Amino acid sequence: MANWYYTKFTLAGRAADIEAAHALLTSLPVDSDGELSLTAIAETLDCDLQRTFCAGYIDTATIGLGDRCLDFATWTKWQPPYQIVYAICRRYASLRYYFMAFLEEYYTNDAEGRFYPERMYVELSQGDRIEERGFLTIAEALAWTGESTGHQFASEENVKQYFDSLDHPDSYCIIHHVHVIGEKEQLTFLPQDDPSKLLLLTPDGTPAGEITVTFGQGE
Repeated sequence: MANWYYTKFTLAGRAADIEAAHALLTSLPVDSDGELSLTAIAETLDCDLQRTFCAGYIDTATIGLGDRCLDFATWTKWQPPYQIVYAICRRYASLRYYFMAFLEEYYTNDAEGRFYPERMYVELSQGDRIEERGFLTIAEALAWTGESTGHQFASEENVKQYFDSLDHPDSYCIIHHVHVIGEKEQLTFLPQDDPSKLLLLTPDGTPAGEITVTFGQGE
């Protein structure tokens, strides 16, 4: 079975290009679930469907205009839909894209934290409820985890020790650090067996080497 990935995108650029890209996305037909097929976008932008990854859709409820930016989120099989986003940016030349993707780990190319400033996410389950929140620093993450559980934690190891002591499968806490990759090249990537390495691909799928990712400096 395919893995499905959720990715948030922000396109930033000139107001005219933002408005044109928004008009494009909102002009295409959607299904009864409010899903906009990525294939429909690829066809509209005259992409080569044999070489363009478009196995998924945009959740139209996430499409929104901000301050000179356009936001939307996608669900896709196997990998995020960077080729489709590239195609939009090629059509409207001033646009650049930023993303926050979860591929077993969190990744962003927003190195300055302009749109996606979070550098860690806490996934907390206490039996009857599961919460997930993003934080700028580990101190904030530990403070929130402490408030949520009624305990004080000085480190991630303290959190692990506490939840291990509960010995309850429905009670756990995972602190995900966000991997920050550079935005300069904005190349497509796929997760590899080694989470510290990412395979880079050009928009047409040509291998373009590997990079080593670093955790966000949120400590």
